[in-house]
Order: sequence, then C-alpha cells, then structure tokens
Amino acid sequence: MKKAFYTFISVAFGLVLFAAESSAVFPAGEQEKDSKIYFHLGTQDSGRISFLNDGGRNAVKVEVMKTKRDKTGKDVLYLLLMAGGTEKAPKCGFDVTSDSDYVISFDIKGQGARVFIAAQEMREQKIWGRSEPLKLNGVFPIPLTGEWTPRKYRFSTTAEGSRVRIHFSFYGEGSKMSEKPGDYFMISNLRLAKEEE
Repeated sequence: MKKAFYTFISVAFGLVLFAAESSAVFPAGEQEKDSKIYFHLGTQDSGRISFLNDGGRNAVKVEVMKTKRDKTGKDVLYLLLMAGGTEKAPKCGFDVTSDSDYVISFDIKGQGARVFIAAQEMREQKIWGRSEPLKLNGVFPIPLTGEWTPRKYRFSTTAEGSRVRIHFSFYGEGSKMSEKPGDYFMISNLRLAKEEE
C-alpha cells in the first residue's frame, strides 16, 4: 500500500508562539516548506506546553503542574494537547479527504503511566466546536517510558470528513489517577499520512 504524506513535523527549531504561549506552530522540513503543524494546550490551568531540542530532535512537551479537586473532593486531572490546524483555523484540525484511510505516526517518551490518544473529526471551525470521535486502531492507552518509542495508528474519515484533530491527554480521577505534578510526555516526528491503493 503506497502512503502519500499529507503533512508532517520534521521540524526546524524555529517556532512562532501565540495565544499567551499556549500554542505554537512548527514549520515543516525543507521538503515541505508550506506544511505546518499547529499545537494547542486545551487545558492550561493544569499544565504547561514547551518546545525543546532533545538529543538532536525537536519535540513538544506537556507537563503536569497540578491536579484539581472536584465538588466531591476527588482529585482529577485532564491535560489535553491538540495537534492540527491551518493558518486560518490553527486549532481546528488537519485538512483531510472524506471516506479515506489515514495513518498517524509519531515518537513519544515521558514520565507517567500512560497517555490517551484520540482523533476527532471537526464539524465546526471552532476550538470547542462540534466534533465526532473516529475509531483508531492501535495500542490504548500509550504506555510511557524514558526512551523515544515509535507509535502508529490508523483511522478512516466519514463521508462528512474535512478536518481531523489529534488529541493526546493525561486523564484520571480519584484512585484511577496515575499521574502527578512533574509527570510529562513528549511528542516528536508527528506525521499524518493518507493511504492510497
């Protein structure tokens, strides 16, 4: 099966920060100068986003700063990193083709128990606009180690599909919460590829 890369992050270390440093856009590598990957931290009160060079590779890092306590007294954590956007709608997902098969690949490392991943088909050009989850095929949740580990997931767009946003998150509550302040995950070499016959 031939794969045609749609957009990717093989980043030069230059980056542009906007929205109070909660978001950033990475320029792509030399072969695809017009491609960009937009990242946005959707839950800023629990963590922070940063961009760094780790052993020669450029990466986005999300770190837990604090947990919160809900009305019942349980500790809760929901720290969300959203990937994908365009210049006009930087927080609303990658442009995709309807009724098509795609592959998401990336490298991940970190400290903590696990990271959840999801693909959301965006129905509106709003950061919290209406969206529909897509079925991903791969390992759930993603276990974390201190070494860079490649991961790959597949999904298919629907007949209405035109934008897809990729979500990475730490999530837990009460006794089911595994992460703590100081835990983190890092993403590098994120690629979205359309599968073609």
